[in-house]
Amino acid sequence: MRKPVDGTAALAMIVLCLVWGAQQVAIKAIADDMDTMMQVAMRSGIAAVLVWGMGRLVLREAWLPSVWCRSGVAVGLLFAGEFLFIAEGLRWTSASHTAVFLYI
Repeated sequence: MRKPVDGTAALAMIVLCLVWGAQQVAIKAIADDMDTMMQVAMRSGIAAVLVWGMGRLVLREAWLPSVWCRSGVAVGLLFAGEFLFIAEGLRWTSASHTAVFLYI
């Protein structure tokens, strides 16, 4: 049986959407000072290091080679393509248009 959405879940989703939406605004805001592709690359690189560190050092999980070789590479390439299109799209349009295109 499904439980109704409580206030904590609703607030978590609102905060998450605000953070994700603010990402494009922040990238666009400093696009004149730093290339959008560099911003996306730095963000992705830092996130990859944090995920790796969390999995290896904090959770102490053994990474399965057969899992990351196929599925991990495929997902990584799809995310890289998404971020490439976001960075290029922000050069040509506003952050609000990019967010709408991204979430449709």
